[in-house]
Amino acid sequence: MKIFVISLPDATERRERVARQLGELGLAFEFFDAMRGEQVMAEGYFERCDEEEWLLNTGHLMSQGEVGCFASHRSMWQKCVALGEPLMIMEDDFRLLPGFAGAVEKVAENISECGFIRLQTETRARKQRVAARGDYALWRYTKVPHSCMCNSMTPEVAHNLVEQTRAIYEPVDVFIKKFWEHGQPIYGLTPYTVTESTLSQQTYILHREKVPKGLERSTERFLRKCGWEVKRIRAARQMARSR
Repeated sequence: MKIFVISLPDATERRERVARQLGELGLAFEFFDAMRGEQVMAEGYFERCDEEEWLLNTGHLMSQGEVGCFASHRSMWQKCVALGEPLMIMEDDFRLLPGFAGAVEKVAENISECGFIRLQTETRARKQRVAARGDYALWRYTKVPHSCMCNSMTPEVAHNLVEQTRAIYEPVDVFIKKFWEHGQPIYGLTPYTVTESTLSQQTYILHREKVPKGLERSTERFLRKCGWEVKRIRAARQMARSR
């Protein structure tokens, strides 16, 4: 399985750490030059970037970093479609945990069945065990965690995600977690073999600007989140019945 790492061209320290970690495991990879938000906006990459919807979906203003991050991931999804084979997509601020090379092999063996498999640690997710896979286990999330630091997908799934993101209203990880909207179940492989490095705390994407929402907007956001929860539970139950 081909591994691509999203990284800004001038992120020298990050690229060196990526090369060292993957090189020590003998894993081949390619860098994918990340897109900057200002470039994305100037070139009209998305048909629309709805800032009001973004605020209602996240509680903070749209940032250039988040727009660039979304565009970079979407470009990788397009590459997956173009290559016609499953890919593993990583962000450059990861830290590998023991067992990553074996996890890559297990993902390659199961990605056609699952469509989307996540390898990154999480804290507040909910999931159901699907199957044992040697030293690993496959899980299907009923509440998908945030972050897209390391995941794999098939071209079919990538095509579906590309088609649904011509316009954006939320960060890429928020879009991914809403499986009840895009229709793709999200799986995880444990033990998790990728986690955040100290570099992840330095990224400007994390510095989001919150704004006073007022009663009307706060109420609408609260009702929206309640609606998400109802849809999430219904979709999770439907997936459980369909297996």
